[in-house]
Amino acid sequence: MGLVANSKLVQQVSNPKVFTATRTYADTAPPRILGAINFLEDTVFDTTAYATVMTDKAAEIYYVVVPFSDFVSKGNLVPTVDQVLAGRPTYIEGKTGKITINSGNVDVREFIKDLKPNTPYKFFYVIKGKSSDNLEVRDTHEPTTSAPSLVDATYKDFTTKPPIKPEIQIIDGVQQLMPTGAADEKSASVKGTATTEATVYWVAYVHSQTPQVAETDVDKVIEMKDNDALKADSGSFPVTIANDKDPKKEGIQFEFNVTNLHPTQGYDVFVALQKRKTREPSPPKFIN
Repeated sequence: MGLVANSKLVQQVSNPKVFTATRTYADTAPPRILGAINFLEDTVFDTTAYATVMTDKAAEIYYVVVPFSDFVSKGNLVPTVDQVLAGRPTYIEGKTGKITINSGNVDVREFIKDLKPNTPYKFFYVIKGKSSDNLEVRDTHEPTTSAPSLVDATYKDFTTKPPIKPEIQIIDGVQQLMPTGAADEKSASVKGTATTEATVYWVAYVHSQTPQVAETDVDKVIEMKDNDALKADSGSFPVTIANDKDPKKEGIQFEFNVTNLHPTQGYDVFVALQKRKTREPSPPKFIN
């Protein structure tokens, strides 16, 4: 083995190097939505909504959201594929966006904001994979054999709720704001339930130094959080569907930690909720 036979005409090599070839197949099959794009009851609010979707592979979903009345007033005019992809709705009140899905078989949520309260909406979308061929505009209704159209002009994809004032949830007559029981000498945890997405403002005082605050004076709670030197601790944070501490429960669950505490002292905590990006606060709640 390994010998080489030479002549002026032939050169023969034993054990020649073996060459291999690899064939690569392109995945051109379009992505599919598994089930449907859903707007679940507990994820649709007055001015915001979440679309939940799962696909069988990586995909991009381009969408246009428009009030149903605007759609009807324009003669049920469905946007074209090019308009949806370019984010150019054919409606003044339309909202556009893109959902990027990096892998299949995973629920993905898209947050849609700046909607009108108590309003039915159409949701048009185009799902796109690696190929741009055979793209179509759809809505969220399920086509059937007898009605195969991808868009149902009479179908309302979701309806926003009437204006919602963010408040601490009351269940069976009990206000859902209380200590969690987790505490040490310098800190304690508080939990609550909000009726809708909001910004939570809170401020804690040693009981003997608690100021008298009118029941409706929410701005005062926010002012105390920012400026009152007598406070023990304070803070603010967003409460959203995405950071719900227990999605299985009614409302949106939240928790926060109060620090700078001292043993043997009693403390009072004021909590105020304010609708995100608006000035519609709820009355302050009080625990001790």
